[in-house]
Amino acid sequence: MRRLGYRALALLTVASVLLLSPGRAAEQPETEFDGYLVRLSDPREWNGPVLLSAGTCEEVSDGLYRVEDLETAQAMDQLGMAEYYEPNYRLELLESGSYMPAQWNLLTVHAQTAWEHTDGQGAYDMRGTGVTVAVIDSGVYREHPDFKQEHILDYYDLAGTDDGVDVWHGTFVAGVIAAQVNNALGVDGVAPDVTILPICVTKNGGSDTALLIQAIDYAVKQGVDVINLSIGGKYGNESLKKACQDAVDAGILVIAAAGNYKSGETKSSACYMYPASYDGVVSVSACKQDGETVSFDSSYSYFNDRVTVAAPGTGVQSLYLDGGTATKQGTSFAAPVVTAMAAMAKQRSRAIAPETFTALLCGSAVDLGEAGYDLYYGFGLADIAAFAGALDRSYSVTYRLGAEDAAFAPGAQVPRAYALGPEDIPLPEPVRPGYRFLGWYETEDASGTPVGELPAGCVGDKTYYAAWSDVSTRYFAQYASDGRLLAVEQLPQGTDRIADVEVEIRDGAVLGSLFWVDETGAPLREAEYALLNGTRTLES
Repeated sequence: MRRLGYRALALLTVASVLLLSPGRAAEQPETEFDGYLVRLSDPREWNGPVLLSAGTCEEVSDGLYRVEDLETAQAMDQLGMAEYYEPNYRLELLESGSYMPAQWNLLTVHAQTAWEHTDGQGAYDMRGTGVTVAVIDSGVYREHPDFKQEHILDYYDLAGTDDGVDVWHGTFVAGVIAAQVNNALGVDGVAPDVTILPICVTKNGGSDTALLIQAIDYAVKQGVDVINLSIGGKYGNESLKKACQDAVDAGILVIAAAGNYKSGETKSSACYMYPASYDGVVSVSACKQDGETVSFDSSYSYFNDRVTVAAPGTGVQSLYLDGGTATKQGTSFAAPVVTAMAAMAKQRSRAIAPETFTALLCGSAVDLGEAGYDLYYGFGLADIAAFAGALDRSYSVTYRLGAEDAAFAPGAQVPRAYALGPEDIPLPEPVRPGYRFLGWYETEDASGTPVGELPAGCVGDKTYYAAWSDVSTRYFAQYASDGRLLAVEQLPQGTDRIADVEVEIRDGAVLGSLFWVDETGAPLREAEYALLNGTRTLES
């Protein structure tokens, strides 16, 4: 009863703060954040509907609320309601000024490889067919003639725009990913068969952390395969970090723009953009055309130790709101190139894990700048032709049977090689006389969990070790000099040599025989014999 009373009093106190407090908004740097995010310590204990009824408390996601002023956040914390509270930072779309037109960006990353690549049946397998990409941005102008209309899903508008489209930015991003190819319209997209889920989080070009969290949560619930985040802010946030991690844990490939410097800002590798700099998120910096080569665009692109790879971001041509095209620059437009590559990987296997995709992406990138990883290009410039080779690569499968008499049954399907694919590949079960097969292990000492298949989405050469359980029965027989059987005794498991036999020798026994039988009584291997002497010991 005391607990219930305290809880009711606490809710009443917070509600009164929400209703009566004039707030400290005027004292806050409004250019940096808009209110506070409060993570409830126990959402089951604290009554969300009561908080919402106060009118100035907004639910962002399960257990996470936005309040308008510091006093309310502090009151919730002091009453034990809050696990933590933090500013609801403002975010911005990461474009820069205009540049010279051309689709040099697609030629640089060899996008044509994806358009022409086919599987063994001749079907295109790198255009993103069947893959859904959430473009969390300013909305997408789906009526653009260079989009395949049925591949642009109904928008989800979190910002309260009239038609789910705020400014041109989201349409431009989606065009880099999914504009149609070879149709004499607009531009060419990197993965033209991708399905786009537009989620609008901006109004008048601005957004905040709470809206972005809601958008990521929605994308996860919709079961998307890839998320593109050409949006960000300079301040880290535990709530946003958790939302991104939830998406990664769900197997979603999350790609984000590394960030743009504004005019006059000091450039430093100590500057980070979020969500690009969170673990599990692929951060993409921007390159420019530099004569016949490509170089990092230091005029605006962030550089730091969270950059994963680089992609063309300067002088990018894509789709615009008026149904035409425009040319822009920014890490916003480098990121969707990598997002399209993520869609290619997901087309091959929905089960591909974020860490596997990142390894293939980085391993196929063209090393630029300093040898190896660097702060500007990360692991290098994204290269779709090399990435196609990584997706196509065949890996070996080696089986260690553990015994000379172990083998696969005649006619058994024994995969010796595999490639990234959409389905599990069953591993064959070997046989061994007198033993039960316990499973395949990835460690020689059979530690860990046995595996029964090559899981969909995996890559890398594999070695599997067989584990066995001895199920044979051992017997020792004793014979008299005239051939009469004097005794037969069952021996303990592990008696594999006649020298290991420990039995009482019967009177008149001159010959001993060790033999093995299986579960049906059939002999397993040739018996071993030993002469028995008068001291009742064995002679082999």
